[in-house]
Amino acid sequence: MNVWTRVETLPARRAVVVWVRGDVDHLTIESVRSAIGGGFAVAAASRAATPAAGARVAAPVEVLVLDLAQVTFFGSLGLVTLLQAREQAIGCGLRLSVAIPPGHPIRRIARLTTVDRDLELAASVDQALAIPSVGRHHKPDPA
Repeated sequence: MNVWTRVETLPARRAVVVWVRGDVDHLTIESVRSAIGGGFAVAAASRAATPAAGARVAAPVEVLVLDLAQVTFFGSLGLVTLLQAREQAIGCGLRLSVAIPPGHPIRRIARLTTVDRDLELAASVDQALAIPSVGRHHKPDPA
């Protein structure tokens, strides 16, 4: 049981992507939470940057995308962590999108537990980034 995470900033897309791969369970949840926290820290830093006179600065981050496409096991702590991330995103004024391909078991878990009602789900990172940021509580119409 292991998990791999990576945080990537996409300045041109005004986004931070947190990639998660492997098992998300009680043994690995702290690594996942740490990566998500790192994503929020990058977003906060982009919003707090004060440019020097005449300096060109990338636009502040508007969306944090959690890519769970390569997750092989997703325990209940993962669901709790997603809801906590949503609350943190709302508090920070960010849009949170969770990229999970159609047919992935996490989508079924989210639907059965009704967590999908509280999260913006996208089929991929590209789809998540294509959704307009119309507000921090934005949730797309179900497809």
